[in-house]
Amino acid sequence: MLFAGDAYRRYQQLNGSMLTGLIAYRMFMLVVPVAVASIAIAGYLNDVGQDPGFHAGTTLGLGTAVADLLRTAGQDSHEHWTTGALVAGCGMLLGGYGLLSGLHRSFTQIWELPPARPRRWLSAAGEVAAGFLVLIVVILAAHGLHSSGLAQLGVAVLVTFVAVFASLLGLSLMLPNRAAVWSDLIPGAVAGSVLFTVIHEITIYVLPRRVGELSGTYGTLGVAIAALLYLYMVGFLVLVSGFVNATWSATKRNPNHLQPPSDEGRPI
Repeated sequence: MLFAGDAYRRYQQLNGSMLTGLIAYRMFMLVVPVAVASIAIAGYLNDVGQDPGFHAGTTLGLGTAVADLLRTAGQDSHEHWTTGALVAGCGMLLGGYGLLSGLHRSFTQIWELPPARPRRWLSAAGEVAAGFLVLIVVILAAHGLHSSGLAQLGVAVLVTFVAVFASLLGLSLMLPNRAAVWSDLIPGAVAGSVLFTVIHEITIYVLPRRVGELSGTYGTLGVAIAALLYLYMVGFLVLVSGFVNATWSATKRNPNHLQPPSDEGRPI
């Protein structure tokens, strides 16, 4: 309880909700070119005679609203999907740069480090964008296993946990930290992965229906609202991993760090 309380205190002191909003916004700016890439893929599938809506709705289980959007997008972009793919690649590099900047600033504050400009901006931004895309693909592939049986459900949960754990650990190694050894970054990756997996499994059954309701009421804006809410949750879990690791490292450096205040000297 003392450990969780100290992590929460750090979150409150650094205005964690504002940092979460920053990361969610930067992720949204990376999701935009990812959406363009999905439209380019839908156009390619339509161009070769396949139905992108079927793959999205049935194979990946993303719901009828997303399936209808991709089906329409594929019909509209089948002649220009190569241009869309090129634009998506450039946009993902820029979006990765923005996300890396926001994460670097946030983790510098979480670990109470002096501001410093990170090295290898371009390559690091490409790594963040590529990792983000791979994570989405893996989670979507795992998502498609949920309707295949209990054993496949277990595999999907395990794949999701491992993919998120590897992503959080990789981010923690890339971003500013004061960990003495790399293994000090494992607790935050485990905490973030467990929370993400639990919440993700819940949203699998809630989000597609919610997206359908919002898209029916607000059109494409409804899908954007649902995406922002989901990204805010992901941004919060990324910060949770950072706060857990910072608290863990501070406790290792000073074992008395989490001791409750003494009653000595208090007025009776």
